[in-house]
Amino acid sequence: MESATKSLERANQPAVNSTTNITAFKELGKAIRTLFLLRYIDEIALRKTIQSATNKSEEFNGFIKWLFFGGEGIIAENIRHEQRKVVKNNQLVANMVILYNVEKMTHVLKDFG
Repeated sequence: MESATKSLERANQPAVNSTTNITAFKELGKAIRTLFLLRYIDEIALRKTIQSATNKSEEFNGFIKWLFFGGEGIIAENIRHEQRKVVKNNQLVANMVILYNVEKMTHVLKDFG
């Protein structure tokens, strides 16, 4: 019974530890970010990997914009969940086009070879 009372008392104390934890995590985040930046500067392979992934992502975004029908890529909806639907549906269409192209190219290469 005493331990339960002490637990309740601790739970009702001011959030000093919470503030300390938040500050500690912020500082830890800064240290992790600094280590990453130093590693990024030092390692050419890491920079190439990140650049490659960024380029692929930008190419896919360009493809999605090219596929977007109506409104020249501008989403006319003002409601957030409706905007998300439009984005997800457009990504789905892009993935379907990519899959279709891969499937057709595979058949052509099989027939050719």
